[in-house]
Amino acid sequence: MTPITKMTRRLSHRGPDAEGIFVENNIALGHRRLSIIDLSEEANQPMRDHSGREVLVYNGELNNDR
Repeated sequence: MTPITKMTRRLSHRGPDAEGIFVENNIALGHRRLSIIDLSEEANQPMRDHSGREVLVYNGELNNDR
């Protein structure tokens, strides 16, 4: 198990609905998800842009998103 996987698994109680990991070169991003508003799998993270070049993990809430 990779170190980033170990770290995200330790947070499973905070985000039991999904786990996402991105590792490339010297970059590792991990995310745990608690689904509240958007229940679709499309909201899982890390997210990539359409080209696949940019990767994002986001912790927070967008206000007035509708």
